[in-house]
Amino acid sequence: MRIRNCSTFRSRLALGAALGLLCAIRARAELLQGKVTVSGTKPLAGALVRAREAGTGRTFATRINQAGAYTIPGLSSSKYLLEIENNGRNLYQGVVDLKGGEVTKDINLTTKPAQEVKR
Repeated sequence: MRIRNCSTFRSRLALGAALGLLCAIRARAELLQGKVTVSGTKPLAGALVRAREAGTGRTFATRINQAGAYTIPGLSSSKYLLEIENNGRNLYQGVVDLKGGEVTKDINLTTKPAQEVKR
């Protein structure tokens, strides 16, 4: 009986260690970074950048700095819907697939010519 209990304990210990290792691999921190510009040159400072994980819906957000750069650390390896919003307007949506390490996603927004208002 003693051997059986020891064997069961070792099996459970091995299973727990394997699950812990899988969780540690899944929780490995990824970094999403990049620059957001308008017409290739002007940084879109102050705009909101959101990364929404496809599998869970968890959302991570940051603001674009004065140089047009953004950084979102601590993401899991997964697919994310990346959104750029400024003054309540959604300016960009795209999918980013994070697979190990740092991913740089630069975005250049183009502006449409102002339409003439007819009076």
